[in-house]
Amino acid sequence: IAPSADLSITKTNGVTAVNAGSSTTYTVVVANAGPSADNGAIFRDAAATNLTKTNITCSATNSAVCPTATTVPALIAAVEAGVAIPTLPSTGTLTFAITATVNAISGQVANIATVTAPNGVNEIDTANNTETDTDTVTPAVDLVVVKSQRAGTTGAFQTSTLSVLVLGTVQYRLVFTNNGPSVVTDATLSDSVP
Repeated sequence: IAPSADLSITKTNGVTAVNAGSSTTYTVVVANAGPSADNGAIFRDAAATNLTKTNITCSATNSAVCPTATTVPALIAAVEAGVAIPTLPSTGTLTFAITATVNAISGQVANIATVTAPNGVNEIDTANNTETDTDTVTPAVDLVVVKSQRAGTTGAFQTSTLSVLVLGTVQYRLVFTNNGPSVVTDATLSDSVP
């Protein structure tokens, strides 16, 4: 009798929108509803456009065993290529926490996770073996204004306290910078007169 099992996978970061340039963490749960063990099942969380994985952790229940690697980058590479789960008994689960940086400045980011039964194990239901999390990317910017001044119309501008003569001339300079990561349009700059 060939072993049969029902693998499933869920994936979510708990939000529907992420900020450009931010970090987000996905929770991925791989489960085996049995009745047979599914040792050697392949878990894959493929590389995704505009998402860069920075960390992966794994916890197991009901005698399941997490895949391991010598370093975090090695584990990330293994998971993106497809990594074998050493032990996944009936009712066993693995919970992965996958942290990634959002490199997109707008649009959407989508991340797909899959689990596949190994050769020799019949997969009862393939409909729940793939999960995609899609988020809208909210543009984000870091606007900076630096105001400097100088006495008269010559000399260097400075941001420190300035001494000026009564009825003297003071020139101000405003430098407006967008440190990104997104493009900003129609930003408003105001400078109140004391």
